[in-house]
Amino acid sequence: MMHFGAYVHNNRLQDAQPMPFTSEIHMACAALVKAGAMPYDTWADACTVGMYEEGSWLPPHEDSRAFERPIVILSLLSDEQEMTFGQVDNLGEYREKARIRMPARSATIIDAPAAYAPWLHALAPAPTGRISLTFRRVSPEARRALQVERMETERAGAMQSLKCAAQLQERAASGRGLSQNEIKKLRKKARAKQAKVQTKLNHANNLAMET
Repeated sequence: MMHFGAYVHNNRLQDAQPMPFTSEIHMACAALVKAGAMPYDTWADACTVGMYEEGSWLPPHEDSRAFERPIVILSLLSDEQEMTFGQVDNLGEYREKARIRMPARSATIIDAPAAYAPWLHALAPAPTGRISLTFRRVSPEARRALQVERMETERAGAMQSLKCAAQLQERAASGRGLSQNEIKKLRKKARAKQAKVQTKLNHANNLAMET
């Protein structure tokens, strides 16, 4: 599989440089919007390209709640792929309630209530090879959570720089076993650390304003 755009792992938006959409993915996304399969207010910012060999399947699952609904799947190559929808019974067994076909060049839209537990969806074993493009959009809550995480990281870094600056100043003030030139260098390093503290705190405050 290949991921383009925002990347989510363990229900958390990852703070990583995303692989940008290719022109082909943009074209597919625009076509889905034009066809009414993807609402304008949920324009995708994440796309997973899946390449499935004959016999490939996916177990019952619920897509990450870091993504908004609907989720739109564009199917290519195979006319035989099927998706099942069901729920887990009291014995922990997946019970299929419905099954749909996903022919080539079709769009499957998974929306509430089928997009949320207790409903799960799965891919039946593929009769032939196929490619799918799954379009999703990261939720505002997931983006805010990432901003908070970035803010906390910046503040933690600022506190560490502040601690280092204090240690350098203390050593320069004592002057034990140090030449004047060495003391001067220590003070310069301490000032640089203090400047870094202010930069990190400013960045953290800016992130706080954006959340």
